[in-house]
Amino acid sequence: MGCAAAPQGHGPRPQIEIPDVEEALIPEMERVFSETRGMVQHTQRVLSYALDIQGVEGGDLAVVKASAILHDIGIPRAREIHGSSSGRRKRLWPLL
Repeated sequence: MGCAAAPQGHGPRPQIEIPDVEEALIPEMERVFSETRGMVQHTQRVLSYALDIQGVEGGDLAVVKASAILHDIGIPRAREIHGSSSGRRKRLWPLL
């Protein structure tokens, strides 16, 4: 069983210039976590681990960085709304 062929006209995605992900997202992450003890440091550790893994395994660097920086971004809002940040609660409400 093979995979279906890609539709004609869909070649490689063009490279687009995007601002440095860390420069764009870290200040906002720090603002969101400003009152959540330890979350900025946790996110910085996760980013470091993600970059180590990306260096070995490869992958889109911007996606790896953004995913690491944003992986827990909903916790303060979940605690505000539900009094909890359990995984079940995070899936029940939108971020915006």
